[in-house]
Amino acid sequence: MRSFLLLLILIGVVLFYISFPKPTPPTLPKAYPEASSGLSGFAQPQPTPMPLPPTPLPATPLPPAFLDMDAVALNNAGLETLAKGDLTMAMTYFQYAIERKHDFYEPYNNLAGVLYEQGRIEEAILCWEEALKLESDSPDANAGLGTALAAKGEFWLGWSYYQRALQLDADYADATKLVQKRLWGPRALTDSEPLRQYASQVLNVRSEATAQ
Repeated sequence: MRSFLLLLILIGVVLFYISFPKPTPPTLPKAYPEASSGLSGFAQPQPTPMPLPPTPLPATPLPPAFLDMDAVALNNAGLETLAKGDLTMAMTYFQYAIERKHDFYEPYNNLAGVLYEQGRIEEAILCWEEALKLESDSPDANAGLGTALAAKGEFWLGWSYYQRALQLDADYADATKLVQKRLWGPRALTDSEPLRQYASQVLNVRSEATAQ
């Protein structure tokens, strides 16, 4: 009798297992394909690096007399035009100078100065960074980039660049010389004033420490 009951229980368990629906594995939705690496899971998006945007040629054409000029001559023409206060035409010369010689740092630096005076701060920063890639010891590019960063609220990073400019050329402590010799505009002069003031304070502290 006992064996008969055990047999009935065993038959019942087998029938229950056969009749119970088996779960089916879920399928991945089409929006999330499996990773192409062959590993199971979802594909992860990869960040796309942001390249330096190319400097477009300006809409203003070059005067016919300047069409055959090389990059150095175009850069010099831009500086002469900048000294007369014509930022738009100066920008044209600097952009064409870059187009003629991509590894010439001076027009990048000069173009950055024009962009900065126009309030195009991020574009100016990119140009100064490019100038420093080509010539890391450019005092003007170091001072310009330092000024822009400090004005954005990154004072100590800006000071590191401006301090380098002062080490290369003491004229960057003098606002008058920046206007007369470096052709800095009013925005750059105003924004660099805190850096020059800090440089003066540092110099005074060092002088007092030396005198003691």
